[in-house]
Amino acid sequence: WSPSEAFEQSPTPLGDNVHQDWRLLFTLFAKEEGHVWNGGKYDSGKPHHARNFKTPGEWLSRSKPLGDFTCPCTFKPGAISRSKTQIASQPFFVAESDTLTPEESCSVFQWMRQFLRLNAIVHSGNKSLHGWFGYPSKDQLEELKILLPAWGFDRAMFTPSQPCRLAGPRRVEAPQDPILDIPVHQSLLWLDLGGLS
Repeated sequence: WSPSEAFEQSPTPLGDNVHQDWRLLFTLFAKEEGHVWNGGKYDSGKPHHARNFKTPGEWLSRSKPLGDFTCPCTFKPGAISRSKTQIASQPFFVAESDTLTPEESCSVFQWMRQFLRLNAIVHSGNKSLHGWFGYPSKDQLEELKILLPAWGFDRAMFTPSQPCRLAGPRRVEAPQDPILDIPVHQSLLWLDLGGLS
């Protein structure tokens, strides 16, 4: 399964307005309890970081996100930290590899679709893809903890509050697209809103 095939087969059609992809990704949280975190990698733990925790509706009412990262979990109202004790729900699991090619990652995502719902694939704007899946059962999670790291996937993603790339923002440190000569964005390759849109 290639990234281009995933893009073409996306259940929710994806256009070329990639800087708005963050809105589509946050829509996945529409029916979840708790607040969604967004910001820079270290925007957590201090009182002023309360601004990085909002309901999905509050994020969607903004003109732009606060940063390049989000989490696949939600947090309790009033949270200022991405700590484990502040997690309200774990609706999603993200699989990501910095060592596999995008084609290899997509092929693993296709295999995972046999037993987990694929909600989104985010292209990091660099070399990795992030597969957003419905949260696995306890037994599935234990198997994935063995298989995914052995295949080159990041074991840090088993921490629910681990930051991952948000679709939409420009990847500032990335060079211009060599073919199109335009800024590179973190973008959606696949989205299944499952009736949430």
